[in-house]
Amino acid sequence: MLQDSGLQQCCWIEDLVASVLIRNGGDHKLTEGLTPIKIWSGHKLSVKHLNILGSFAFVYVHQVNRNKLQSRTKFEILVGCALSTNLYRILNPKEDKVIDTIHVKIDETKTVLASIWKK
Repeated sequence: MLQDSGLQQCCWIEDLVASVLIRNGGDHKLTEGLTPIKIWSGHKLSVKHLNILGSFAFVYVHQVNRNKLQSRTKFEILVGCALSTNLYRILNPKEDKVIDTIHVKIDETKTVLASIWKK
């Protein structure tokens, strides 16, 4: 998954979390048709917030952090989803900082290329 997304090796933990979430959302041989998440929490896994890792993400910039002439969104990269909430984990490649937010539009038709990363 990490190689297909075009993300750097520093994002491996985000990829691992997504893999575990997907694995625990599927049927297992020993659980007799139930998923581990259903057994543990009593709820079925919702997949509506799962997106392609490495997709372009356009994060909303709140009005207090910009002036009238600045863009309302900034370009960042989807690296995963938060476990305990329905927030998206978004990487800002310029600052090397990951934030959790729900105010985001994700473009799954375009993914990050390895050339974006500076080495």
